[in-house]
Amino acid sequence: MVIPVGPGHEALAQRARLSVHRAMASGMGRFSAVDVLCQDDTAGQGRSRARNLAVAQAVAQGADWLFFLDADDRMDEQAFARVSGYLDGYDAVWGAIHECGPDDGPPICRPNQVMPINGLEDILKNDPFLTLQMGHFVRAQLALDHPFDEQMDCGEDFKYYLALWSRYGCIKLEEPLFCNVRGRSSSGPRSASGEQWRKAVHDVFARFCTENDVVVDIDFAGKNAKFQLSNTLDHIQNYLANEMFFEARELIETLYVLPQRPRIIDVGSNIGNHAIFWSCIADAARIDCFEPVETNAIQLRRNFEINGIASSRYQVHELGMGDRPCTAELAHFDIANQGASRLSLAEQGAIRIDTLDRCFPEAAVDLLKIDVEGMELEALEGGRQLIRQQRPLILVEVSNANKGRFFSWVGDNGYRVHRVFEQVHASNYLLCPLVGRPGFYRHGAVATKQWLPKTPLAPQQAQSGWALADFVQGQAQGRRVLELKGDARMGWRLVEAVSGQTLQQGHDLPQVLQALNAAAGDCLLLAEVLQTLGDGVLERLWAEMPAVQVWLQGVMDARWNMAFEGERIYRDAEHHIRLANAQGFRLVKYQKTPHKAAFGMDHQLGNEENFLAFSR
Repeated sequence: MVIPVGPGHEALAQRARLSVHRAMASGMGRFSAVDVLCQDDTAGQGRSRARNLAVAQAVAQGADWLFFLDADDRMDEQAFARVSGYLDGYDAVWGAIHECGPDDGPPICRPNQVMPINGLEDILKNDPFLTLQMGHFVRAQLALDHPFDEQMDCGEDFKYYLALWSRYGCIKLEEPLFCNVRGRSSSGPRSASGEQWRKAVHDVFARFCTENDVVVDIDFAGKNAKFQLSNTLDHIQNYLANEMFFEARELIETLYVLPQRPRIIDVGSNIGNHAIFWSCIADAARIDCFEPVETNAIQLRRNFEINGIASSRYQVHELGMGDRPCTAELAHFDIANQGASRLSLAEQGAIRIDTLDRCFPEAAVDLLKIDVEGMELEALEGGRQLIRQQRPLILVEVSNANKGRFFSWVGDNGYRVHRVFEQVHASNYLLCPLVGRPGFYRHGAVATKQWLPKTPLAPQQAQSGWALADFVQGQAQGRRVLELKGDARMGWRLVEAVSGQTLQQGHDLPQVLQALNAAAGDCLLLAEVLQTLGDGVLERLWAEMPAVQVWLQGVMDARWNMAFEGERIYRDAEHHIRLANAQGFRLVKYQKTPHKAAFGMDHQLGNEENFLAFSR
């Protein structure tokens, strides 16, 4: 048992020693003898040095296994018994992280921790706070062969862990081997804060990834993309390490509006999350990437290479984009969030800044993506001519501070917000030109894909795959529900939703609506008719609506306008809520129901539709 005793931990070390003896008294499992080495570090020369000295002494005394226990922690009484079944098959064994307060209360399992852990992959892709802690059994010779880094004040724990997990048989159990006592950490000259520990661990992971060529495969829609990772704990790269694209919603959204074989300019490419998606998944014909941070640009090129993307289909430019040619320097770089790197203009800066118009005076482009951490308006200004001539889709991250000027830019330049994806300090906007290019969407990457329900639809059953009458009857709770059907050309009908009986019909919509009896609690159902009403008719309908409860069923967002052939119109729930509010109706119920038409589309496109209920 190795217990380093740092400054102020002399009394705590005795408590830790007693916890070992209690565990021995409960049963030593397969161990014939247990010795406790309390290694003095009260001078504050570092716990790594103390551990290494104790390891050398233990090996010299013939120890087969070691257990590392910090002086401010205590051993679990069942530790020896729990590890006994794993000694033959493994070289190192960790347990679940249990912790308690400084008052030595009952231990509590740390919430959300990862367990069990059977391989290095689970260590690399999860928060270190939720994977491993120091208390573990290890073969003594391995601990001697892989000493703790005595130059590090913190983070040495995970440098050691990664060395073991990458070379030997290791496991983390779902039962505890020790209890981490919070609030009793040493305060010596080489102690560190939690923030310092996290930064050091990120550095450790980055060095490990660089030295070991960590590559991840991501399968998506029947295709595959590979990424070389430089730090699996980095904000963006952690998504990739977990085999998910970062900002997948935004990326998927572009598939519904991009033409096949699109041509793309990616300003602020980082290591290529977006660029590789468009190259491998959307089969981009050409993508020009701008990444001014040299280390990111090197990794970006490597990711194109390992995916086998022909050099004619991409180019990586080590440039920043702005509103004029100039130079800049790297003002902020965080190894834990490389995507948030920021530039600041500097006369003698090493980073060159240019403009889109100068780089692409005559380029054809279908999508312009901009993610430049607060310099988005400058990048847009520098591409004014390109945008005016090509009218590309634009996917841009806009910081909260820039949103006022950004919306002015959108209106002044003939664009509209097609989709918005909210973040905390910024939002991603997918912009479409008010006047699209002829045929731009008709043969899009996904727009023409046909759908089939997963299960056969019953006779008379709507696309949604369930009987509307049954749903309405369940919602009505004894009230009469009348559904509006028809159109202005063929005439309107009010139909009893459950029985199907027509109660009123005609071309005069207000007169048809008079069949509704608000006093009797009638409800008006708008379902299929919602997808055929023009904006003017829909506004007039709300303006002439009697004071009944109004139900909207089948509300699906505007993405569906380009998903199927036909004259149907889909509007977001927010659009209907605004119209209703303007006429004094308030939303009283909001519910999502399954829509089977979505099942055959890409699974990431929401397969739900909305049920909205309004009362005046």
